[in-house]
Amino acid sequence: SFNKSILDPISNRYFFIPNPVKKIIKGAKKNTINIRLHPNYPKRGTRQLKTTNEFYLSKEDVASFKDDNYYRLMECLNFKKEKDNYIFYSKDITSFKKKGKKIIHWLPSSQNLVNVEVLMPNNKFIKGFAESTTTKLKQGDIIQFERFGFCRLDKKLKNKLIFWFAHK
Repeated sequence: SFNKSILDPISNRYFFIPNPVKKIIKGAKKNTINIRLHPNYPKRGTRQLKTTNEFYLSKEDVASFKDDNYYRLMECLNFKKEKDNYIFYSKDITSFKKKGKKIIHWLPSSQNLVNVEVLMPNNKFIKGFAESTTTKLKQGDIIQFERFGFCRLDKKLKNKLIFWFAHK
């Protein structure tokens, strides 16, 4: 908890989707989403994600979805799961709060995503995609992959970034 109190204010936020699965949300329109680099420090700026109706979601989140329940892609849109389909419901957070079950992270399949590997404490790597803005990070930078944990960029390779996991 002491480490988190030190890292939290200095760590910008990014989306990382471990074990990504591509899903189509029927009825979702093209959109441009601006998300703060840090929720408490608006002067740090934003990152921009451009969406279509195709998204990458984590395999674990997809496995947790139940039929006829509503879910939210953070800062983006709400959808309903109906059997094997995902149906656009609305954009606003207010309608989600009335019916929604879970807010999840996502990445658009329409952008240049970055291959990422995160070395975990058990010496195994978790592979996935991160948003393209992570390519601007410098070796040694500490960030927070939202809903995943604090990580330090260890290596920038030609075709991927390698991070070390610090903690939740």
